[in-house]
Amino acid sequence: MPNGIFINGNATTVLAIDTTASDNDFGIHVLAGVLRLAHSTISGNKIGVSQGGGPGASAGNNFIHGNDTDVLGSLPNVGTG
Repeated sequence: MPNGIFINGNATTVLAIDTTASDNDFGIHVLAGVLRLAHSTISGNKIGVSQGGGPGASAGNNFIHGNDTDVLGSLPNVGTG
């Protein structure tokens, strides 16, 4: 299976808004860099979000469910306010 979004760069920040990642080994895989996630659907993957290489934040309005493992690592909910 392919990967969805792959982030690997210390100076990289990815803002994923209204994004869908499904039917992958990794929906979103962060080796290095920053992930900001809002209004997105991550479902049907082996691992939904692998947040291991840098800080990440979820706006709390994402659908991350139905993966073999939904979140690996830390993806704090920072809300939308």
